[in-house]
Amino acid sequence: MTDTRKNIVDAGLQLFFRYGVKRTTMNDLAVQAEISRPTLYSVFSSKEDVARAVIQAIADRNIAATEAELPTVQGLSNKLDVAFKHSQVALYKLIRSSPHADDVLSGFNAAAKEEIAKGNERFRALVENLLTTHESEVRSVGISHKKLADFIQNSASGYKNRAKNMAHLKELLDSLKALVLSSEGHDASSGARPHRVQ
Repeated sequence: MTDTRKNIVDAGLQLFFRYGVKRTTMNDLAVQAEISRPTLYSVFSSKEDVARAVIQAIADRNIAATEAELPTVQGLSNKLDVAFKHSQVALYKLIRSSPHADDVLSGFNAAAKEEIAKGNERFRALVENLLTTHESEVRSVGISHKKLADFIQNSASGYKNRAKNMAHLKELLDSLKALVLSSEGHDASSGARPHRVQ
């Protein structure tokens, strides 16, 4: 990402979450990014394109943080905690930090919804990769690791919108993790102590 593009995306992140997508103008974005309007339009043709780039940047940041931390922990339980922390918990915090965050993260138009779907697919693929090393245990209970990853992604993604508060979100994620681990007997057979989502 070029410096100009990054500055525009950073400006979008600040303004969209402070004022909402609808109330933010291209002029606002140019001023916040400290560039001219022609420069802004040479990178993004519309405010909606900036918003899509903001959604992509959030997904990039969350996936990068997950991938950076995963090698530091052992066991599927801890790896799921890391994935949940940098995806669902991080998004929940973002939504609760601004009255307009949901305007961006719920998908204000078809293009934004498409970008959100791509982010969800990236999280699903990451979870699928985590489950790959446990494929035989998962299959022993009659489900493929791909289907289980899809179930985890769809369940976890919905929690951030339905949780009453952060404690409730973590309870839901811990319950989902316990269900996944008990279905394959992972923690019980390994003797590993399950941790709570941070």
